[in-house]
Amino acid sequence: CGSPKAQTARRRRRTSRRRRRSESNSYKAAVYGKGIVRWQGAKGHTACPGGVYINPDEEARAYSDVWGNEAKGTGHARSMLDSDQAWSPKHSIKRQWMQMDLGGEIEVAGTVVQGRKNYPQWVTQFNVAYSDNGKNWMMFPDIFSGNKDQNGKVIALFKKPTKMRFLRVYVLRWHGSISMRAGVVLG
Repeated sequence: CGSPKAQTARRRRRTSRRRRRSESNSYKAAVYGKGIVRWQGAKGHTACPGGVYINPDEEARAYSDVWGNEAKGTGHARSMLDSDQAWSPKHSIKRQWMQMDLGGEIEVAGTVVQGRKNYPQWVTQFNVAYSDNGKNWMMFPDIFSGNKDQNGKVIALFKKPTKMRFLRVYVLRWHGSISMRAGVVLG
């Protein structure tokens, strides 16, 4: 298992004196070129990183609000991974959100986040909710670490893959102002 982009990967495990295998407690990946610069797994997650990404079109996205009330796919309403800018809300306040419609119920292992292209704004901490209808939401209990720069990608894996149609990222902390690009990792 592993990502074709990952050149080195390391996983640390807790072991007892009896050499029993136990849950992983951290993962780390080094990547060359364009792509993942680091990723994390929720405690107890044993799946491999770097699975298949889904990067929904701008039309399949919704936001709590957008700077300048710009239309999807323009200006501050471009949240696809590797887009020319990022989603930026009118106000940088806790609990702003970005939502993706995955087009149907699929199994999702995590999310990928990225900051604003070539500008020092990114999300440093977030949590995630999911839904099968876009109205009733379930929140994952985890708080995920986000970016440390504007162009790198961070994968945040759930404890176990979960079926959903909609995924919503709620911003908790940020650097500069809230700006984010995002996609999902298939389970």
